[in-house]
Amino acid sequence: MNIFIKRLLTCGFRRPKRHRVIKRLYVVFEYTSDKYPIGDISMGGLSFFYEDKGVKPGVGSYKLKIVGRNHLSLRDFPFISISDCEVGEFIFPKSKIKRHSVQFGRLTSRLENQLKSVIQAQTLSPE
Repeated sequence: MNIFIKRLLTCGFRRPKRHRVIKRLYVVFEYTSDKYPIGDISMGGLSFFYEDKGVKPGVGSYKLKIVGRNHLSLRDFPFISISDCEVGEFIFPKSKIKRHSVQFGRLTSRLENQLKSVIQAQTLSPE
């Protein structure tokens, strides 16, 4: 229950508003080819879902890329992991589905502009 309250408080004070992804976007970490579906994204970070098989995604990575349809690929996003919590206990009772959130590090102006255009084209506006 404490995690739920913490999430409510965090969402109320979050500066860059999160946008829910409506088209297929994935996150891929350095040194791996595994793709994870992005749930929401902002100018400050993103969250994605994965099935917990004992290894956290992104361990040992320092950069990530965002990929999508039509050869969409944004590379070299510096990041830090913020949270990793279980979310799928009711929807997927036989699987352990987790939501992992990352915060972007300092973005170049090129990456910032590319991210803005992806957010405008591939997401819903925040409520």
